[in-house]
Amino acid sequence: MKINLSSQDLLKVQALSDQKALNMEAADLYNGFLADHYNDISEEVLENQTSVKRLSLEEAYYSAFLDILSINPDDSELKKLEENNSFNNIRSLNPDMFLNNPYLKNIRPPLNQSGKWKYVTNEYEAYEAFVYDETKVDKENNYAEKTQLGYFPKKVTYLNLLENNEVWMSITPHEINTMAEPIKRAKGKVVMFGLGLGYFAYMVSNKEEVSSLTIVEKSESAINLFKEDILPQFDHPEKIHVYKGDAFSYAKNKMPSESFTYSFFDIYHSPEEGLQSYFKMKKLEEYSPSTTYDYWIEESILCLFRRYVLTLIEEQLDGLDEKDYQVSETDEDKTMNRLYKVLKDYPLNSIVDVYTLLKDETLKGLAKQIE
Repeated sequence: MKINLSSQDLLKVQALSDQKALNMEAADLYNGFLADHYNDISEEVLENQTSVKRLSLEEAYYSAFLDILSINPDDSELKKLEENNSFNNIRSLNPDMFLNNPYLKNIRPPLNQSGKWKYVTNEYEAYEAFVYDETKVDKENNYAEKTQLGYFPKKVTYLNLLENNEVWMSITPHEINTMAEPIKRAKGKVVMFGLGLGYFAYMVSNKEEVSSLTIVEKSESAINLFKEDILPQFDHPEKIHVYKGDAFSYAKNKMPSESFTYSFFDIYHSPEEGLQSYFKMKKLEEYSPSTTYDYWIEESILCLFRRYVLTLIEEQLDGLDEKDYQVSETDEDKTMNRLYKVLKDYPLNSIVDVYTLLKDETLKGLAKQIE
């Protein structure tokens, strides 16, 4: 990077770095809670909080959350997380908003085993914590990230599909909420990559604006399961075409001749797992330039990518050079090394240049250049 920033601009870069650190701290605390304590808050715990401290339900939940993590509510670092990352915004969710979803009401796969696959139901216990939507970003506040954490005030059942007794796909509030905007945008001749339990396919095929939907899935057994158990329950199965094959090969070799209006990409389970696939598919967009592309949890993926870019700026300011970007022992190393090559001669002459580099559209463009 060719960095030539004033002392005032460097202070603003430091503010971006400080917020990145807060983002990562908040994420670590949430992840620790969800890994080890997701169902530790019970009705009894909340009743104790509300009766002793006279708090509302959501205030009581947050108070219990802090107690479990041994965080002092007056801690100065916590105050920063609350102000910048809405760390205290843990929401009580209406179960009906989830249970009245058309897919959940109309699609009923058989709860049995078929080879390595098995449909089962799972439950959110009352007050069990989970992430219910995409990470939200405050772009006017140094890209502060806000995790959408919530709970139901009563027990709620949801559908799982197991592969060899491991969860392969679930229909949860997170799945439904993070697909809401892509479903709204889908129209015309649609292609989607990744089958799952057919949630996106069902919702999109019910739209009058959608004429057809091609599903690209590499697992033959998943395709067979879908065709046998789920597709017959669709209102418009005639719109559905399933292609068995690799997503990237299809995007490069088959998709250009199909003239799709809209594409939705969803072959990963998390931003960390999806980042490399995101890079690969973004590069393939050039083969079908007239198609509109959407990616599942793209905002969360861009949050992760933005952290890499900020880390690179920090390292360049600390004096790292080309020799420091040669060894790739981890996926993180590979991403940093490839990013360095792309941005090696990128000019940063003002804070405006830095802000421009961190914008969503700039990051999307960079993603197409990561080999």
